[in-house]
Amino acid sequence: MKRNLKILCIASLLFIMVFSLAGCGKEENTQQPQQNTENTETSENTESNFSRGEWIENQYVNDFAKIKFNLPQDWVKATDEEIAELMNAGTELLNDEQQQLAELSEGNTVYGMAANNPSTGANIMVTIEKPVLTVTPEYYLTSVKQQLERVETISYEVSEPTTAQIAGQEYETLTATVADYEIEQYYYVKAEGDYIIGIIITTTAEGQLEEIINCFE
Repeated sequence: MKRNLKILCIASLLFIMVFSLAGCGKEENTQQPQQNTENTETSENTESNFSRGEWIENQYVNDFAKIKFNLPQDWVKATDEEIAELMNAGTELLNDEQQQLAELSEGNTVYGMAANNPSTGANIMVTIEKPVLTVTPEYYLTSVKQQLERVETISYEVSEPTTAQIAGQEYETLTATVADYEIEQYYYVKAEGDYIIGIIITTTAEGQLEEIINCFE
């Protein structure tokens, strides 16, 4: 199960690397990001409404991100300390360049929550990122796809980005399969004001994704 959690951490670390890659000129995607030209008033309003969310008993609520997630039975919430420990463990499976870029990106990203099922290894993480550059969710996921395919320690098969609905909210999404470990990861991204909201779901058996998606309201 620890291996499964490390693979989740790779997913989240590669998620937060996207804007460092864009800023450093290392991104190969032809759809280039643009400088954020939104007016100051919009930025201030977004900043004042920002929240990483909170657990209210067994429900994660984030009004800013428009997310409500009911913790499934037998699942466990991760503490801030546990999330930090997992992130450090996940960097071991990245190459040197990716490790450095992940470290550079940490200042722009907040981990809203993480939770997992200890008996199956299925897990979920919510990330909230404020990019320096304005990018579309599709561009964001295309960049994540490129980085997943560059991971040397784990072989990913990654789909092309498409769209999906979670609790009435539209997300850009892609799927990554880790065949050697019978693991699938689902990446969901949407924009909220100046921020990018990310949901990463890792499953280890058929039917788990639908069960997890049904926990959103």
